[in-house]
Amino acid sequence: MKCDEVSRLLKALAEPTRLRLVCLLARYGTICVCELTEITELPQYHVSRHLGMLRNLGLVADERDGARVNYKLAGGNDLLAQLTDVLATAIESCPRARQDLQRAAMLVGGRR
Repeated sequence: MKCDEVSRLLKALAEPTRLRLVCLLARYGTICVCELTEITELPQYHVSRHLGMLRNLGLVADERDGARVNYKLAGGNDLLAQLTDVLATAIESCPRARQDLQRAAMLVGGRR
């Protein structure tokens, strides 16, 4: 991975909302926008905007399921895979992230 690619990845993850979304996707796999909106308690347009940025950087992939759009971490990015393990543990010290994980466990974990 080139230096500028690493820099773009780290800049993307430096924004708290994008970091929260990446950590949720890393932990739960595929999640739709409606669930991410409910989990993060953020407006849909806000979540979609950040997911769009992550998609444009090649960090997440989307797939349509009727009216729903599901997101997951994009495959093939070894650095992102390594970072999400570290970040997922570190972000748990953030109160908002802990709340995200609790809501996700009830919402996403319950559908599995």
